[in-house]
Amino acid sequence: AYTWFTPIFTTKTMEVIRGPGSALYGSNATNGVIQMNTLKAADLDKSIYAKLSFSGSDNTARREFMTGSTSGDYDFIMAYSFHETNGNDYTSYDGSGRLSGSLLADGTPQASKFTVSNNANESYLWAKFSVGDNWQVQYHRQEWGFDTGHGWVFWIPDFDDEMNESRDIFSVKYNANINEQWSQEYVMRYQKHDITWLTRFYPDDAFDGFYLSGMWEYLDTDAEDIFGRAQFTYLFSDESNATFLAGIE
Repeated sequence: AYTWFTPIFTTKTMEVIRGPGSALYGSNATNGVIQMNTLKAADLDKSIYAKLSFSGSDNTARREFMTGSTSGDYDFIMAYSFHETNGNDYTSYDGSGRLSGSLLADGTPQASKFTVSNNANESYLWAKFSVGDNWQVQYHRQEWGFDTGHGWVFWIPDFDDEMNESRDIFSVKYNANINEQWSQEYVMRYQKHDITWLTRFYPDDAFDGFYLSGMWEYLDTDAEDIFGRAQFTYLFSDESNATFLAGIE
């Protein structure tokens, strides 16, 4: 998922791991990894956590909610986060050469200014079910919508763009010790990524009427992937401080 707006309030600890030890987290992490360990219901001081911030500057607001329940070895927790903002809305010149019809003091034609729209919103739904320290099932639903700000190189759009993305991620993990030295871990993850972009490249009558109704591009697509990993770890004696790791993805 996009990590730059992953909710931080669901995180119990965060670690930065560099060097060969990061290989514990798979072949894509051999140069280092940032590990976010999420909370369990047993970590919550209260059964319900909620935080609401009403519209402030730039019509910015955030809402967070988390709850959980635990019984014996069973632990369930879920959280939801929503954020919206008008962003940095302002008027600006662009490189299109469009004129306002008025003149500067020296008689030079005045270029037109247009509103730069920078609206954005994102939401994140997360749920985790754990059985002891062995089984873990997670679901992530991430949505993101935004405008293109200053537009496409030279033309500020005359309509708000509809740029929307979403990701659904479902994962199952099992890990256990085989004996004092051997341990095993298995992970399966399914992900679907949806993209719907309605992009406004040129306004009405662009290029002296060449595009009478402007120019749009509409993209509606999705991608799915399945990821799996089986991994085994062997711990040598405490004196050697050495670990052997092998797996297949």
